[in-house]
Amino acid sequence: MTSRIKSCRVCHSKKLVTIGSLGKIAISDFTDRPSKGHKYPLELVFCERCTLLQLAHNTPRDLLYKDYWYQSHINPVIVKDLKEIGKLCSGIHYDIGANDGTLLKYSKAYEKIAIEPSNIKPKEGIWVNEYWENVRLTKGANFITAIACLYDLPNPNKFIEQIKYYLQPNGIFIAQLMTLEPMIENNDIGNICHEHLEYYSYKSLVYLFEKNGLEIFKVEKNNINGGSYRIFARHYQKGSIKFKEKEYGVEELKEFFERVEENRNNFINFCIDHQPDLVGYGASTKANTILQYYGIQHIDIVDINPLKKGKYMINSQCKIIDAIPKGTQYLWVFPYGFIKYFKKREKNYKGMWITTIPQFKII
Repeated sequence: MTSRIKSCRVCHSKKLVTIGSLGKIAISDFTDRPSKGHKYPLELVFCERCTLLQLAHNTPRDLLYKDYWYQSHINPVIVKDLKEIGKLCSGIHYDIGANDGTLLKYSKAYEKIAIEPSNIKPKEGIWVNEYWENVRLTKGANFITAIACLYDLPNPNKFIEQIKYYLQPNGIFIAQLMTLEPMIENNDIGNICHEHLEYYSYKSLVYLFEKNGLEIFKVEKNNINGGSYRIFARHYQKGSIKFKEKEYGVEELKEFFERVEENRNNFINFCIDHQPDLVGYGASTKANTILQYYGIQHIDIVDINPLKKGKYMINSQCKIIDAIPKGTQYLWVFPYGFIKYFKKREKNYKGMWITTIPQFKII
């Protein structure tokens, strides 16, 4: 069962304003047979005190991570990014949400601890199969990394408190995460899913970190997953650096939902005549959200992950295949942030590409 939050996950204010809802969406999964799955609400609320945009409900974590499908090593763009981060780390290194161990593979550390609560066993480091908040270790770390998991937290304060506790006095915490500004500017409805409980701006990140004894001393922007921040933090000294970004209030956030709905309507009108010619690309969590929100069913979805071949996207009954069918006229890309890489990989495909993020477009 889901539970609706009564106060902000970070500052505990009860001044939460409803921004919009996608309705009840099935938790992302890939099944042997068509299945409706477990449906839970995807509703966003905004905290007027600390400015954190967040889901209004918590979904049981075991439903989200017991069977986890994502593997970092499959995407060369992700591998390159994780290699860059890994090479920054030395000494004792804890990687939270280590996935298949790709980042740790490139770490220069002499001791590597892979904290990964899902069914995926990392190929590098000592595997600790537990949520970070519940981990008990005997040493402090020179480097702690958390890539694409800082927004998955029912209790963000406890997570950062634990970082502070295990970070050595001169240690560095590196977090990379999709953030609010690129999501809003790119109309990225696919970023909204049951895993992603928080949608941080830099301002709300500073609040979270400083509240729990850390400060941000460096920020790097990149295009990973459509737009991410790479955050470098340490024990609190004088306060976090200034970082310019666009700020969003209630009205701007509600306008995001209006644009997303317009994109959906434009695409649905296109599908009236062209759905039989349509194939999806990228069987991802983003795809699960978009397919269900758009109400699209029974199309094939191409994905190179061999574990997904022959499976079905939850609720939409879309079958996953490993190659673009001959004669495909329209290829609909879900993880839009990787479209340049996809086009390079599928250089022999002669049809048209479609994106619905940032807007409906035929390329």
